[in-house]
Amino acid sequence: RSRSHTSDQGRRLVTLEGELCQSNLARDRVVRDRDDLDQQVRRLRSELRDMEVFQHDQRDEIIRLEAEISSLTHDAGDVPEGLRTQVL
Repeated sequence: RSRSHTSDQGRRLVTLEGELCQSNLARDRVVRDRDDLDQQVRRLRSELRDMEVFQHDQRDEIIRLEAEISSLTHDAGDVPEGLRTQVL
């Protein structure tokens, strides 16, 4: 009986060690995946900030060009018709 009991405990110990090893591997995988996702989120946030800056700069450039076009159109209105035809 004691030999069987010891044998059962030994098998149970081996089983538990195997389960622990599998749990540790799974935990390590989850930690790596989390770290990869965290890095991906940081990269995407950085890219989003860059895109927002670019969008803001583009908006400023559009406003500047609209003002320049308006100014040129206004100035063209001051040019005599004959001269405007020659320029165009």
